[in-house]
Amino acid sequence: MIAAAAAAPVTRAQFTASPSLMQVRDLIYKTAGIFQSNNRLRFLDEQCHKRMQALGLRTMRDYFDCLTNKPMARGELSSLLNEITIGETFFFRNQPQLEGIRNVVLPRVMEAKSRMHMRHLRIWSAGCSTGEETYTLAIILLEESKSRLKGWTFEVLATDLNQRSLAAAEVGGYGEYSVRNIEPPLRERYFRFEGNQLQVTPEVKAKVRFTRLSLSDDAA
Repeated sequence: MIAAAAAAPVTRAQFTASPSLMQVRDLIYKTAGIFQSNNRLRFLDEQCHKRMQALGLRTMRDYFDCLTNKPMARGELSSLLNEITIGETFFFRNQPQLEGIRNVVLPRVMEAKSRMHMRHLRIWSAGCSTGEETYTLAIILLEESKSRLKGWTFEVLATDLNQRSLAAAEVGGYGEYSVRNIEPPLRERYFRFEGNQLQVTPEVKAKVRFTRLSLSDDAA
C-alpha cells in the first residue's frame, strides 16, 4: 500500500519589489508621509501599474522618472495618492471616541475658550476620507447646540490627500452601509432621501469645509 503524499499548502507567490518600486515607496513617504509597509508592496505595485497603463509607460523606472521630473511630477503624484489612499469609514464609527469628544474634549475646550471670552469652535477633521466621520462631528455639534453649545458657533475643516474622496464628501450622498449606525431620529433630522441614497442636509453641510491637504506639508 502506498500512502498518498500530503498536498503542499497553496500559498500566494512571494512578491519581490523592484528597486524602482522601492524608490516610489520612498518618494511617497518623503512627500506625503505615507509609508507602504512590505506587506503592501504588491498593492503599491498594482496601483503603479494602473497609472503606468494610463500613461503608456512600460517600466517602473519610467514611472519613477515621471513622478520626479517636472512638469508632470506633482499632478501624477496626486493621481497615485488617489489610488493608494482609499479609506473605509462610516457614520458614528467609534462610539467610545465620540463619547470622549462629547464628555471630555468638548467641555475642556469650551472652558478654555470661555476664559478668552470666545464662543466659537474650529475643529479639524484630518484624513476625512469620504466625509462620514466629518459629518458625524458636525451632527454631534448641532445636537449639542441645543444645550451646552447654545449661543456658540462652530465650523469643521475637513482635509484629505485623496481628491476623489473629497469630491464624494462634498456631494454628501451615502448608501445604507455608511449610515447603518445612525439612530432613526438623527436620520430624519439630518438626512433626506434622494434616489437610493441618504443625502446630508444643507444645515449639516454649511458647517463643514473640505480641502485637499497632506499632513506632512509645512503649511499643515
